[in-house]
Amino acid sequence: MAPNPPPPIYPLYNTTFTLHRLSPLHHDDAALLTLDTLSPHAGQLRDILRGEVLRGVRVGLSTTNDEGLGRAGALQSVEWTVLGDEASWLSAGDPEDDDELQISPSADDALGIHISIAYERSTYTAILLRTATAINLTDQDGFTHLPLLLTRMPAPLRETLLAYFASSFDARASPLLLSSSFLTNALETFLGDLTTSSSSTAATSIIKDLSLTLSFPSPASPLLKTLEIALTRADVPRLLKLGRHLALPPLSAPPPRTRRSHLAPQEPPRPSPFTAALSHHLSAHLALTPLSHAEIRISRIACAAFVVGAEGKAKVFAPPPPAPAEQEEGEDGDEEAGAWRAATASLVRALVKRAKADGGMGTDV
Repeated sequence: MAPNPPPPIYPLYNTTFTLHRLSPLHHDDAALLTLDTLSPHAGQLRDILRGEVLRGVRVGLSTTNDEGLGRAGALQSVEWTVLGDEASWLSAGDPEDDDELQISPSADDALGIHISIAYERSTYTAILLRTATAINLTDQDGFTHLPLLLTRMPAPLRETLLAYFASSFDARASPLLLSSSFLTNALETFLGDLTTSSSSTAATSIIKDLSLTLSFPSPASPLLKTLEIALTRADVPRLLKLGRHLALPPLSAPPPRTRRSHLAPQEPPRPSPFTAALSHHLSAHLALTPLSHAEIRISRIACAAFVVGAEGKAKVFAPPPPAPAEQEEGEDGDEEAGAWRAATASLVRALVKRAKADGGMGTDV
């Protein structure tokens, strides 16, 4: 008997996305997050991408100025589906679970919309996302708020999709830049979730090697633009342990708002043992100004669990799938995988929260 195929990968995982914040989508009184409502939008976007005539006007997407789209081949399909949580996604793709197969999450359980645009040789993705805690709290009659937009597609295709959101839902998108303090808080929270839920050894096996990129504004450092710090998996628990015992003052408050600071609002400081220990180490061994200094910014964090960048890029790697129900709890590292999934979910919620908090900020696209 042939082994069962691996479960389908949840759309949020293993893909480098460009981040935007999205204003609320305006629609009629019918619930937006149902297949009956989304299917017509998939058809309309498909017609636009194929260059068909709508209301007497020929519309379409030019591929002549984009090498990637030019090689993608002919458009095959456009699908808009309701996106639930990871558990519902895995259930829908389980061929042995006949009761759950192909059942879409209800509007009350939906986390967002998954858009797939398939060409002959490439498939592009967009996800409109909210958090489970925001369901039924951010929506009003005729509006659905999915504040975080993630896209993996060439720029001309993204511009066409954003134009469709503007014309069909009166929704505007703006780039979601991530501040240094947000990146720091994201890393500290991820490490904190892992060390709270599991041992430091488990956290080390999940994070593995860690890379941080520091950026320096031109006035502060005309010659040195960036500095990459590479930490081995053995360094991470040492710094965490050191940070918890250091008698250091908390990181300073965010710098005063400047003319461009509205593009990436700073997060409030919070306990940060890892960053405090790293700052102490760099100051002692490299004579580097503490990381809390306003002129030093963490612009990228990369590890085996996720990658986030200040320019508005993010990639979340897939945790191991949940263990079968008949398997004993904690067997074969399922406890570690559960801690990984919980920390990942917390990171995604933080991105959605940042997109929602960034309302009205940024530059419209």
